[in-house]
Amino acid sequence: MSALRHDYIVFHPDETPYIIMIELHMKEYIQFNELIPDTYSAKDKTTAFHLLLELHAQRKIVLTQKDCHDTLWIWKYNIYD
Repeated sequence: MSALRHDYIVFHPDETPYIIMIELHMKEYIQFNELIPDTYSAKDKTTAFHLLLELHAQRKIVLTQKDCHDTLWIWKYNIYD
């Protein structure tokens, strides 16, 4: 499972956070572009980013980025515990 299905984020936003957490269970961290490739629409990317912000607020993941145009890294929260 390297990327979410194109229609999954848009039509299943309640289940997508679980898919993201499964991705992170297999790796300690992942780049946003690995999780949501450039083939996705802007709406899909926005939805995915919103879900990531919700997971970050729940302290399930950590989002890091050096600059606003740099790579967004997604980490499992427990790495920082």
